[in-house]
Amino acid sequence: MISKMTTWLKSKLFTAETRLQLDTKSSESGLAALMGQDLGEEQSAAMASAIAGIERGVPERELRVIHGDDLYGKADAQFRHQKRITGIITEIGNECDRQARREGGNQRQDTRIAVLEQARAAAAYSAAGPLTGSKDKALPKEVLWPWPIDEFRPHDSRRNLVMAGAHIVAAIERLDRVAAREAVLSAIELREAEDVQNADSDPSGPPPLLFIRNRGMQSDRLLFGLTWLIHQQAPLLHIIANSPENLFDVFKKMSTVYHDDQMAKMFVDLAHGVHIAGNTGEIQPIIASQHFDAIDQAAPLLLLYPSLETLEWIAEQHSRSAAPWFVIPWDWEELVEWLEDQEAEEMALE
Repeated sequence: MISKMTTWLKSKLFTAETRLQLDTKSSESGLAALMGQDLGEEQSAAMASAIAGIERGVPERELRVIHGDDLYGKADAQFRHQKRITGIITEIGNECDRQARREGGNQRQDTRIAVLEQARAAAAYSAAGPLTGSKDKALPKEVLWPWPIDEFRPHDSRRNLVMAGAHIVAAIERLDRVAAREAVLSAIELREAEDVQNADSDPSGPPPLLFIRNRGMQSDRLLFGLTWLIHQQAPLLHIIANSPENLFDVFKKMSTVYHDDQMAKMFVDLAHGVHIAGNTGEIQPIIASQHFDAIDQAAPLLLLYPSLETLEWIAEQHSRSAAPWFVIPWDWEELVEWLEDQEAEEMALE
């Protein structure tokens, strides 16, 4: 009887060990759960293996045989804790989506004041959590809440804290967008100052052919190029696109990236080929594949993801003797030889 029990136990151990080896190789979250714990290397590996086994559904009794009751208990507690944290994060993410849908087309502009207001909204819901049901409701509603009072709708304590977390996430996202836009504008101002200095030192030089390293649809680079174009001192400015579909897809996507109403409208207009106003002149989109519109020789050009065919056509139409070009390649490495032949100057966001 003892011999049969020993044989059965060995077979179970062999099965469990094989399964756990597979789990340890295929699971990253088991190792990630150990981040920050002060465990020895051997114990960390055993803990990671136990957590991976729990994630994969290895029976509890097999895990207890392999790792022992104490280590299994710790691994199970760590796994459950991580699962609870993941659930809370999912709740906050769902609340972020709900708040975005609720704002709809009336989304607030991305400014540093708006970041502060979003943080105050988070503080209001955080304060409303423990104070719900008490007499003191003035702090969250009248002091902290930054927007119209009828928009403040606290619930039970837990729900309020989830809503506060969503406002914190929104504040961080808004702050990141503000910082990115300020970085682009600062780079533009620096570049303009350098251009003025270079023009003063060599006023007879030809207008520059500029490009920026880019791969795919990168909104910050497109905004950089568009800002450059808007600040050119000319009565007419051109955006050159390969096709109507190219122009529409790019600027339609840009209208969804930036929630500022004025910027979104500008991108929608450009998507439909509408002329818009720059600082000193009018921005006119031109479709290279149609070849209907003539290119003004004195108009600065923003070349939007041009193909080599488009570049050759533009070179025939525009001598680059009176106005600068700015090229945003779809993949700059595909145009690197052409850019080198044209002695193009690279611009950087930094």
